[in-house]
Amino acid sequence: MTFSLNIHSLVTVQLCELNSHITERLKDYFSLFAADPAEISGNYDITVMPFKTDKKSLELFSRDILPFWIKELSDDSYVVVGHRGKPDMAFNVSGPITIEYCEETQEFGRLLFNLTYCIQFSLIRKGGLLFHGAVLSRDNNCVIIVGPSGIGKTALTLTMLNDGWDYVGDDKFILYKGKAHIFRPYIPMERFHFEFLTRNNRMVTGHKRFKYPVVISKLAKVFVEKYSPDFIIPMFSRLRSPVVFVNVKDMFPQCREHTTAIPSKCVVITHGSSFRAKECSHDKIIRDIINLQWLHFPDFEKMTRILSLSDYSYYRDFEAVIAENLSNMQFLKLNFPYEWNQQKRYESLLSGINS
Repeated sequence: MTFSLNIHSLVTVQLCELNSHITERLKDYFSLFAADPAEISGNYDITVMPFKTDKKSLELFSRDILPFWIKELSDDSYVVVGHRGKPDMAFNVSGPITIEYCEETQEFGRLLFNLTYCIQFSLIRKGGLLFHGAVLSRDNNCVIIVGPSGIGKTALTLTMLNDGWDYVGDDKFILYKGKAHIFRPYIPMERFHFEFLTRNNRMVTGHKRFKYPVVISKLAKVFVEKYSPDFIIPMFSRLRSPVVFVNVKDMFPQCREHTTAIPSKCVVITHGSSFRAKECSHDKIIRDIINLQWLHFPDFEKMTRILSLSDYSYYRDFEAVIAENLSNMQFLKLNFPYEWNQQKRYESLLSGINS
């Protein structure tokens, strides 16, 4: 099957000859951007298709386990994704991007992962980027919330939506020329997020993936933490509390989704021994924000730094694009203790952005 995407008229994508299962999942994930091919003029920024390049030319001689490797073919660099030197997927990094995939091993997670990176490459060329953070708007305030994964951005987003804020993005949104654009109308939820909403009197039913006996879960947690090797614990945590993408409208029917908004404030959240809020200048905070973005895209950072050795300077462009898109904002840095009450976090955020 073939279909097209038009992402805010910034990136156009054509997906060709996908099986029906993957097609339906991608259509659901990119539901905001389905487009009629007749309405797209010019070449696509990204084309996804079965392998046309000779796969043997992309193989490695060794059988090392690598997440990806770089191959030079026909004056272009290819990022090759595979296993033990055998390519499953490959995409070029100059001109219009072509993602080639192995028809025998079509796998949704890997295809989505690499398509997301290629969207990032295309946006950077045009002065935009996929940004890790949340964006919420109310009255004359539009706020970007940035922080490391797991610090509580999603819980804070849920608190704000519950208090009448409007949704622009959570986890990922598009930042282009100082404007925030919605990337997906979903919030990635874990088990404790559902429990948090329940405690705050939201009528949210637990997702079926979380419905298992609590006692067994707690016993298994104690056993794993006491007797298992350290590397098993993160795997068990992901199994015990998988991420579920839930539509914002399903949780907050009265919430408005903004396609685009102009943020005026950027709040950087970090852990500290006590609560502290301070306003920062662009020059003092921008390096922290860049580091937070790299933390969320570690494979992308590695990939772009390797490509820079072949004169593809994406990682330098990435940092310059962040600095440019955030140049006209007011910055606030908030430090929270680990055990800080979520409602008090929200009150502290309001106090900071309104001061």
